[in-house]
Amino acid sequence: GRFSDLKTARSLRERVWDPEIGYCSFVEAYGYIAQMALYAEIEKRMTGRNEWLEPLIVGVSKEDPPDKAVINIDEGRMEVELEEIEKRMERIIQVKYGGEKPLRCEKCKYCRATNQLNSIIHFSELVS
Repeated sequence: GRFSDLKTARSLRERVWDPEIGYCSFVEAYGYIAQMALYAEIEKRMTGRNEWLEPLIVGVSKEDPPDKAVINIDEGRMEVELEEIEKRMERIIQVKYGGEKPLRCEKCKYCRATNQLNSIIHFSELVS
């Protein structure tokens, strides 16, 4: 009745700043609740289950020695995340198939991989 996903973070218990929600856990800041909710929903639909499997994050910190924890997510929060994904689905599909350009955050893996050095930035812009 469960599935898990291994996640590493600088620290499991350190607060992380997210511009949309303020200080929060690494699980919230990096979108892991939405990711796990999506995994649970896809698994449910593909297997014909009536209920989600319980998603667990196995978190390991990069500290020395590493911290570790098994982290669960409540169904109510997963429902909220899935509603948000559903609201954005039309745009997600448009971006996926090239109909619209993705909005750059300049922080995620995609933005780092496609970053072009076209200007000089002030050091204060590094933590904006």
